[in-house]
Amino acid sequence: MTLTRDNITIEGLLDTASARFQTNIIITAAGTVALTSASTFYQMFTGSTSGQILQLPDARTITSGWTYNLWNSSSVIVNVQDAVGNAIVTLYPLDATIVVLQVAGTQAGTWVYDRTGTAGISAMTICFWGKQSKNFYLSGGVSSTTTSDVVPLRFPRAAKIIGYGCDNSLLNGSVYSNYILYFREVSNLGVNLATIPCGEGRYNGGWNPAGYCTYAAGQGLSLYMGAGSDNANVTISALIYFVWA
Repeated sequence: MTLTRDNITIEGLLDTASARFQTNIIITAAGTVALTSASTFYQMFTGSTSGQILQLPDARTITSGWTYNLWNSSSVIVNVQDAVGNAIVTLYPLDATIVVLQVAGTQAGTWVYDRTGTAGISAMTICFWGKQSKNFYLSGGVSSTTTSDVVPLRFPRAAKIIGYGCDNSLLNGSVYSNYILYFREVSNLGVNLATIPCGEGRYNGGWNPAGYCTYAAGQGLSLYMGAGSDNANVTISALIYFVWA
């Protein structure tokens, strides 16, 4: 006979040095991994093959509050779906997401999620405002002749510059000027990681999901504004878009 015990009451707080949950490690492939009620709490992805789908269990076989912790340590996107193929969430590389069954009773169920990683999901921004000059650092200049008033941003994680938007006003009697944006790293100002010419006009911008350049964790963004062919002074504002690489 199997012995069971219900309704245990514990006085005080539980105290443990650590906890271990059963884990399933999946090497990404162009296919679908279907979870069931017996699947482990942690589902972790590694590898580099695209096309991976993770399908959540039939919600008629589990109860509300059923939870999975998903980690994407691979270099590709993993698409998470419910049991009938509806999209729930996209896991980008380095993303971690908790999914919870909110409403059971149907095959698909209703799932909610809380994303704890941010890689690739949406671009973040850095805004700079320049002074009335030419050939100057918007941020991160440390040379003896040309410096910046802005402390450079240092990235806590590897980051990729994917877009920019600039607005300029010419100060020598004309209306607009051309200029060049140089992306550099504060510890090596002699190397241009990206060179972006910006032509005449009130607004110049661009978007490159593959990335104009990348910065490693701990590196600082140095943005230099070089005069264009008209060699004019400008006041420039720049909006830089980046994602975690």
